[in-house]
Amino acid sequence: MLPIEFAPLSPLPQSLSSLMFPTRACPSPMQVISMASASLKHLSIGPPYVDEDSNGIIVLDLVDLQRLTDNIEYCSNLQSIAFCPVNINSFNPNSCREEVKYIPIILQKITSSSITDIIIAVSTDSVAAFDVFNWVSITKILGQKKYANLRRITIDNVNEDLMAKAKKTIAKKLKRLLVRNPSVEIVISYDKERWRMSQI
Repeated sequence: MLPIEFAPLSPLPQSLSSLMFPTRACPSPMQVISMASASLKHLSIGPPYVDEDSNGIIVLDLVDLQRLTDNIEYCSNLQSIAFCPVNINSFNPNSCREEVKYIPIILQKITSSSITDIIIAVSTDSVAAFDVFNWVSITKILGQKKYANLRRITIDNVNEDLMAKAKKTIAKKLKRLLVRNPSVEIVISYDKERWRMSQI
């Protein structure tokens, strides 16, 4: 399937590697992703936000995810992908599963063999909430040859009082992957500024 066609935009530089913009302030992030294609190196998926300190991120609303699955395979030089912020608060587990089920779908669609970093920024009130992720599928997908260069899986925005338990939990969930690829590091961090939401 060819990338989705859109009305022409102004020409993009051939060296374009990363972008950042709030979703609701642009016609379609998918149009830019389709045009950037193989030059795109950094991609972030999630609700719109503004981060002036970020080193270039494309931010998508969840409504664009279906289109993304049809186009991300053309981003053949991606180095990092972030899912941000994912609400997995334990008070509504059914809703949480709906919000995270797209993650393994996107990881499977990626064709780039240059991925070194995967980041999942979460909003959670308990370590038990991490059970909503399909860790079996994620482990299987990240064990594929195309992820041989993976070096870090970062779970970000974790409350400071949960960080130690969260690291043990995630390491246990990804045990098979870590055995298969000992170069992968699990990083648990808390950076509220990185994922602050815009007021748009």
